Amino acid sequence: MRNEDFARRFRTLMGNRSLTLKDISERTGNAISTIGTWKNGKLPKNRNTRTKVAKALGVSEEYLYEGKIKGEELIFCNEIPVHYEADISDMERAVLNTVRRLIESAKKSDDGLEALSCELLELEKRILPK
Repeated sequence: MRNEDFARRFRTLMGNRSLTLKDISERTGNAISTIGTWKNGKLPKNRNTRTKVAKALGVSEEYLYEGKIKGEELIFCNEIPVHYEADISDMERAVLNTVRRLIESAKKSDDGLEALSCELLELEKRILPK
């Protein structure tokens, strides 16, 4: 069974937590090649493995496999569950997309903070009343 949403969350969580395939392999007891299939959307087959994977990534099974969060879970802004995005306004969606772009540009830039500052100033100009 292949699941694009699971794959996206899996990759995002690995990146945000600076985890490698080897890290996940060590935490779950599965081969690196198996972890690679999960990264591409193949769901772990048995319940015990699914539990280990969620624990290795520091989230609940509900979030990892279904995109549902519990109140006490900490997620990064680019890990917002899909069903939350359906309920936001156009302005909130624009802000969310800008934040996502900021994160990506800061990752790619030699001076991530300067790029972040410029993008935030542009965002402020667009959304604050004059």
